[in-house]
Amino acid sequence: MATIVVAMHRSFGWSTDRLLRLRKKMRVQMECLKGRYVKLEEMEAIVEKELNWGFRIERDDTWEMRRRVEYRTVRVMSAVFLIALRDEFGFGQKRAMRAYKELADIWTAVHEGSLTMEAVWKEHDAVGKSIGEALAL
Repeated sequence: MATIVVAMHRSFGWSTDRLLRLRKKMRVQMECLKGRYVKLEEMEAIVEKELNWGFRIERDDTWEMRRRVEYRTVRVMSAVFLIALRDEFGFGQKRAMRAYKELADIWTAVHEGSLTMEAVWKEHDAVGKSIGEALAL
C-alpha cells in the first residue's frame, strides 16, 4: 500500500481522502478474492474488458516458490488496484495506465535497488501526517 500511496500522490497529487477511498475499495476487492467469490483470472478478465488492458501473464514451472509467490502477489495487487480505480473513481484506460506506470516504476526501482523502501516510506509519510495511521500500515 505504501507504494500505491506514493504512486497516486506522484501521478495525481492525491492526499488522504482519496487515498482512503482507494484503500477501502481495494480492501473490498481483496475480500472478494479471499472469500473466493471471484478468481484472480476473472478479475484480470474484467480489467482487460473494462479498460482494454492487456496483461502479459508469464508461466514458468521452473520458478522457485518465492518467485511464484512474488509474481502472484504482483498480479493480485495489479488487478485489485486497477479495478478499484475503475469502480471507485471511474478511471479509463489512459488514467489507469498513467497510475499503473508510476506504480510499476516504483516497484521496479525498489527491486533494482535504485530506490529504497525507506525512501518510499519517507515520501509516503510526507503525503499526509495521519495517512500512515489511517491506512493502518
